Amino acid sequence: MPDSFYQEVHRLRDGAVMVYRRGDTKQQVYQARLKVPGVSGYVIRSLKTRDLPTALNQAEDLFYELRAEQKLGMDVRVSGNLKFKDLWKRFYAAHETGLSIHRQRLHRFMAEKYFNPYFGDARVNDMPDAFVERYWDWRINYHNPDRWDGDEDIPANAVKVPAQKTLDMEAGMLRQIFRWGKRIGFVKREPWVKATKVKHTKGRRWSWRWRRQRRRAPAPLCAVKARRPIWTG
Repeated sequence: MPDSFYQEVHRLRDGAVMVYRRGDTKQQVYQARLKVPGVSGYVIRSLKTRDLPTALNQAEDLFYELRAEQKLGMDVRVSGNLKFKDLWKRFYAAHETGLSIHRQRLHRFMAEKYFNPYFGDARVNDMPDAFVERYWDWRINYHNPDRWDGDEDIPANAVKVPAQKTLDMEAGMLRQIFRWGKRIGFVKREPWVKATKVKHTKGRRWSWRWRRQRRRAPAPLCAVKARRPIWTG
């Protein structure tokens, strides 16, 4: 790597921490390259600030934080930046052979339909409980016609409000993923996951007449935005 890649270099902790700006980008935020004892290679993190004193303080705090996490058995090279969709891939790969065909299909369906569209790009290291809690409102209203994307079709077995048993099952699957991630060292703190209690109307399904009329109707302007999560980590 050319020397010009590292700009405005500042070293701390006898060179174990290096704060710099990248020379190959116009983005002028400071980066940190850290050599954590017991970890092979370097840990690279963006400090997300253009202020040098702030960057130096954050880099030193980060060094102590990573060293503490390494002693706890966490994989500090990926734990801070690992996204949920990548955690799910690792989880599924580790469990696939032990799952029945039915459970394999269920895990893939839930990830593709619900988990990854909401949690996919969020970092799992220390996911806020509030962000997880908002999943249930998003999930319960997933088939709400006011929030449905006009380019998508409503499944034949879709219900207006998911059954409480279904939501509890989803909560159990999410807890299993986060718990495994914590045990392996990808998740620092397991978020609180508990399904919201819903007022049910016997799970009435959308009628075929409503479906046909719905396909002809224009999509609401807020359809796509309303179904996107707010926090991405």
